[in-house]
Amino acid sequence: MDRGRVAGAILAGGRARRLSGRVKPLLEVGGRTILARTLDALAPVVSSVFLVGDPALLPDTGLLVVPDHRSGAGPLAGLEAALHATACDFVLLVGGDMPFLDGAMLARLRDAAEGAEAVCFAGERGLEPLCARYARALLPRVTARLDVGELALHALLSAVACQSIEVTTEEERRALTNINTEEDLAAAEAATAS
Repeated sequence: MDRGRVAGAILAGGRARRLSGRVKPLLEVGGRTILARTLDALAPVVSSVFLVGDPALLPDTGLLVVPDHRSGAGPLAGLEAALHATACDFVLLVGGDMPFLDGAMLARLRDAAEGAEAVCFAGERGLEPLCARYARALLPRVTARLDVGELALHALLSAVACQSIEVTTEEERRALTNINTEEDLAAAEAATAS
């Protein structure tokens, strides 16, 4: 698919309670922020990249920060903000806490099943909604779900034409690692040292 049809959105919101409220994209792994690592993987495969989160919590990175106007509504609200913020046909949405994202995997997401409303990886934990491509045409349905309090991204994926890509290798599983706890952060740091 032409990369000009796909915007990249990095979710940088969330309270990170298990990490003492720290801003996950600004955490360092292997001497670099997760944000810098994510940009290295994402920027080459999309037309533009922006952050979704609270502009007051994010330092000036040179990237557009799209505010999520539904505080506390979780990643689905971040998806709504991302879809609303772009004129591109698709958004490649990634979590801001994934230090090992891989550009080749993201290109596979971009290029897979062009007619699908969503494309995501499927691994041992099931579907990975925070490393997925979403059609901008989903915006009205995302908004409708939020309006009635249906907040689960997994439920959205079950309700739309979603294509999944099976994760089969250790490298692919590693690419989908996310950081939720101090233990996760320590394990990611150790992985970069080995």
